[in-house]
Amino acid sequence: MEVTITNFTFTGLTTAINQSSVAPLTVVNTYITGSATGINFEEPLSLIDSVISGSSGVQIVTGTAGAHLLVERSLIVGGGSHGIAIESTNFVRIVDSTIAYNAGDGVVFTSSTLGSDFGLTLFLQNSIIYGNTLYGVTLNVPAPTQVYLAGNGVGGNGSGNYNNVASVGDVTLTAAPFTNQSGGDYSLTSTAGGGA
Repeated sequence: MEVTITNFTFTGLTTAINQSSVAPLTVVNTYITGSATGINFEEPLSLIDSVISGSSGVQIVTGTAGAHLLVERSLIVGGGSHGIAIESTNFVRIVDSTIAYNAGDGVVFTSSTLGSDFGLTLFLQNSIIYGNTLYGVTLNVPAPTQVYLAGNGVGGNGSGNYNNVASVGDVTLTAAPFTNQSGGDYSLTSTAGGGA
């Protein structure tokens, strides 16, 4: 049975959502802010039209092998560690989303056993990966069996935009692409170099 969380706000929790071997979880139009961890998941997770902001630790972290991650039209911003830390999963799809200003990597794949069951599929498209302290996307694991990274807006990531993985058709951002990120406004700006 799938569990759906819609139109919720979670603030200042140790872990806002801890999905521990319960059921596939879909989170829609939900705002998570100021928690130590935004979402810890061990079953398939879909994050749609949602915001995770200001977690002191990792904003989204995986657990058990076989968990799949889908992120669509969501903001993962301003975290005290990585935006998304993938420790064990087989399928990751991130589209039309923003991963920015996290104190670690924007997206990091960390486990040597990642994808060991069926191989790892990584799909990242039409997303903004900007201003993260370390890499925008780093792959510290054996090469995935299927990788498609394309059409992303990238720049301002402290260690580089990509590590051990490449993307095609990207827009290089030489200025912040957001209207007023310090005020929480991540709408796109018309500033030259910011994707205009």
